[in-house]
Parts: sequence; C-alpha cells; structure tokens
Amino acid sequence: MDACASLGYFGGLGGWQLDALRTLAGHLGRANARLDIHTAFRSTPASLQVPGVTFKGPVPPAEVPSLMRRYDAVVLPVSFEPQHRHLAGLNIATKMSECLASGTVTMLIAPPYAAMVRFLEPTGAAVIVQETTEGGIVGAVERIRNQTERRRTLSAARDLVQDKLSLSSMRHVWSEGLKRLTDSN
Repeated sequence: MDACASLGYFGGLGGWQLDALRTLAGHLGRANARLDIHTAFRSTPASLQVPGVTFKGPVPPAEVPSLMRRYDAVVLPVSFEPQHRHLAGLNIATKMSECLASGTVTMLIAPPYAAMVRFLEPTGAAVIVQETTEGGIVGAVERIRNQTERRRTLSAARDLVQDKLSLSSMRHVWSEGLKRLTDSN
C-alpha cells in the first residue's frame, strides 16, 4: 500500500469551508490520507474530530509557503450547501493564489458552479473534486500521488501563477483598466 498522503489546510472553519472539509475528513481512511488543519479558530467542530484529522493551530503568515510545501497537497474547500451558493458561485478566495504558488499540488473541493472551479478547471492547475462522494475524494488523492499527473498539475499551476496571478500580471491588468477609465473621460 502507498504511504499515507499528507494534506494540509490553512484557513478558517466557517460555513463556506466546513462542509467540504467534513466531506474530505469522512473519506480520509479509504483514501489513505491524513489532514492537518492550520487555523486560528479556537473551537474544533465535532464533525472534524475524526481519525486522520489533526489540528495544528495558527501559523505565522511568513511561514505558510514553506509549510505548504511539506504536504502532498494543500486543500482549498468550498461549500456545497445551498445557503452558501452565492459565495461559492461568485468568490475566488485570496488563498487560491497562495495555494497555487506554494510549489505543491492544490486540491480544490468545490461544486461545479463554484467560481474557482470555473476558473481553474480549464487550466489543469489543480486537482478538483466536484462531488461529495468517497470516489471523488479517493480519486483525487490517487491523482495527487500519481507522479505524472503531479508534475503536469504543478507545471500548469506555475504557468497560471506566472501568466495571470503574479504581481506583474496583476499590475498590468490594473494599469490597463485604469488607462481605459481615464481614456474614456
């Protein structure tokens, strides 16, 4: 059997992350994976107090990138719950760029209509789970372990970060937008 896959999550435990994290936690055993949660939240939801999940507490921001690289994948969870559909469908978490630039695989767990799925799926820059089934989680962990897929995903993430998400790329986008605004006046 393969070694246990190490997954890391860095962030909050609010409504828009929690059900996707619960889904992942519920299938860790079958996926032969473990999940470390780095969060400033003081209370641990009972639904995440399961075998394979370890709470690590907060991490100083400067240490996050190097700590992310110690994991086989970093997890980016987005709610499947109807009451969070407006958040999932419209928001792109600031954490997404950090995960993609981390140097390890990003595992996005989100419904098909989520803005981050729609943005990342065509790029191949993340392993994406769009269902809450055991098969979805197990298959994603298998893709994370597959060295060919891993290299392909990391290469796509690097290209996306350099081409679209880097500081210089964003500066160009904002400069062009500002130019259009000032030219139209």
